[in-house]
Amino acid sequence: MDHKLIIFAGACPGIGKSTLSSFLYKQLQLTGIKSRWFYEEDVSDELFFPGVVQAVETVGPQVREVLLESARLLVEGSLRSDEVFITDSLLPFFNWLFTINLDAAKIAAFSRNLEKALAPANPLMVYLDGNIAKAFRRALSHRGAKYETNFYGYTAQWTYFKARGIQPEKFEEIVDFFETENRLNLTLLAEWRCEKLILNTTSTGLDTLKGALLEKLGLEEKAVPAPPGPELLQKFEGGFNNTTGGNVPETLRITLKGPDLWVDTYWPDGTRLVALNASDFQLQDTSHYLLFNFSPESEITGLSYRIGNKEYSYVKRV
Repeated sequence: MDHKLIIFAGACPGIGKSTLSSFLYKQLQLTGIKSRWFYEEDVSDELFFPGVVQAVETVGPQVREVLLESARLLVEGSLRSDEVFITDSLLPFFNWLFTINLDAAKIAAFSRNLEKALAPANPLMVYLDGNIAKAFRRALSHRGAKYETNFYGYTAQWTYFKARGIQPEKFEEIVDFFETENRLNLTLLAEWRCEKLILNTTSTGLDTLKGALLEKLGLEEKAVPAPPGPELLQKFEGGFNNTTGGNVPETLRITLKGPDLWVDTYWPDGTRLVALNASDFQLQDTSHYLLFNFSPESEITGLSYRIGNKEYSYVKRV
């Protein structure tokens, strides 16, 4: 693998960043290439992103310097590691700078400095473009009505809207924001000299997108282990109690809705579980995993809730 860093960025929620980046992460593992996937919420990892959350939330005056230092740490880490680093919705940080209403010229200057900082890792930029309204609707349909309500409240805190005296309450206002940001992203990335792959994810089928991504990296798709059949999914239903503490729910409930399992955490209306094999599931659009434990009689006794490099144990309620 020539690239030590593969960056997934895109126009808006629902554009497919997590879908394609997690797909690549799994394919690299199946191919025998060690890799590490950094999801957006991994920005709280102080090893690679020291001070980033505080700098962005407080719109600190040194925010650009903090982000550049974070990029340097990430590159240094990738060069020391035998893993390929994959970032999802983190780099190139343009979205955060746009959200805090930083002047476009200053974001452009930051972009040029960031490109230099990333160069030693020979990055591949995978940028996902498309119809913003269609992609955002896709995110809302996956994540539920409560997510939409919470999202409007969240965006109301952005300096971008406050500076314009806008209280975002309409779908069109959010779409306009992401369309403006997307145009800026594409303009800035056009100047980058690293390898790039720009994909339209609302006019292209998922299988074609996956094929284009693997072709760019010279890889062939590997078959994933077969998931449990419909008749076995009922075994996974039930309640689970946390036995290790930590900043995770005290209880989890797994339910079968139609052909899919759901867990009552992460997204406000619950999260669909994507089968990785006969016992392990990914919370859709996240870097969270549920790994189920079985008794010698093939009954489920509990699970491990994996978030990044941490695992939390749960026992199934009888």
